Amino acid sequence: MFGVSFAGVFFVSGSTSEQITQASQMVLQFDSFLAGGWIVGFFFFWGNFGKDLRELRRLGYVTKAHSSKELAEYFKEESWEQNMRISTGVFAILALGIVNFVASGFCAVGAVLSTNGTLLVLALATSVAGTTIMLQTWYPIHDFTNMLTSILDKIVAYAQTHSDSP
Repeated sequence: MFGVSFAGVFFVSGSTSEQITQASQMVLQFDSFLAGGWIVGFFFFWGNFGKDLRELRRLGYVTKAHSSKELAEYFKEESWEQNMRISTGVFAILALGIVNFVASGFCAVGAVLSTNGTLLVLALATSVAGTTIMLQTWYPIHDFTNMLTSILDKIVAYAQTHSDSP
């Protein structure tokens, strides 16, 4: 944020249109790089997260099928099934990172077209916000995915151990 504050003072007062245009183009290229990395990382984490949730649900359904006496009882939705969905709020927070990168890109393009230092500072600020959101959300998701994978491994090992016993 210090860099954005410094850029705000520097670019709004006393920079040439050439400097603003060149800096805006650099911000746009950097945003493109970050957005591309965000998309690759998002789909990697989201894919693994979704796969682990499906596997956990599948194991829950197998357990439920063994304990259900009737088909209607098996298809009755339990509270744990409702909680196994990825909430809209979590998805929105994750998507907020890419939204900031896109907004930063638009501000950078606007700064190139208008040679407006304020738009350049806004582009930098939204880029920093997007990066911050991305880092703050991906570490917990990574940790949660690792925890979920560990739980799945334990459940599978437990089920295999007890299914082999007479």
